[in-house]
Amino acid sequence: MSAYWDEDEDGYDPDDDWYDDDYREPDISDYEEQRAEEEYREHCDQAHGGKDCDCRAPLADRIRDRLRSARRRVRAVLHRTRYSDEPPF
Repeated sequence: MSAYWDEDEDGYDPDDDWYDDDYREPDISDYEEQRAEEEYREHCDQAHGGKDCDCRAPLADRIRDRLRSARRRVRAVLHRTRYSDEPPF
């Protein structure tokens, strides 16, 4: 192990493509990406005549995404305004 590489400190994940040393050998994430790309191309061919997709996300997904982003903003504000007895330095 190198002095510059601490696997526990930076969240090393050998299954992540970023750390894929043998990029020529496919792994699970490569198959998932390939399947998603094929599904997208199939959808574009069927629904849009081969052009790129311009469909809107379903209403339920858009509402869920807006609620999640609002919840994150509220958490960020609450985290910044949390009271502490510690001095600010």
